[in-house]
Amino acid sequence: MNLITDSLPAIAIGMERNDQNVLKYPPKKKDESLLNKKSLFRISFEGIVIGLCTMASYYCGLKINTLAASTFAFATICLSRLLHGLSSRNEKPIYQIGLFSNKQSILAFLIGTFLLHLVLYIPLLQKVFLIEKVSLFQMIPIYIFSLLSFFLIQVKKCFL
Repeated sequence: MNLITDSLPAIAIGMERNDQNVLKYPPKKKDESLLNKKSLFRISFEGIVIGLCTMASYYCGLKINTLAASTFAFATICLSRLLHGLSSRNEKPIYQIGLFSNKQSILAFLIGTFLLHLVLYIPLLQKVFLIEKVSLFQMIPIYIFSLLSFFLIQVKKCFL
């Protein structure tokens, strides 16, 4: 899962354009940790949001059966992490930096999403990943909760 949801977006983030205002920011203090209160809050908030959306999707899948619930959770966390790759490009909201300003990020998202759907719809891969086939209708909660996590993280970026 991490190969799809983390590797491609991380490489694409490395291709992000430089911030033209970088020299206007004050330097970090030499004794300041990378994991300061602000970054720990951001990491915690984003993890909790993705986790809650994944659990909500799992709950929707439980209405079918436990294997469907696991499949819903798997697909939701994968898609949420791919969307999170788009969101992690900058501390600013996506509308300020431009969704299409980094073509590699879009490509990473599309490739990851395509690979996820291969896993969800190819019977051999379903057996390997121990997931159940889901219909297009059953994909709706997966898409909704994945997009909800992306939206909530973007809203937080707008206000903080």
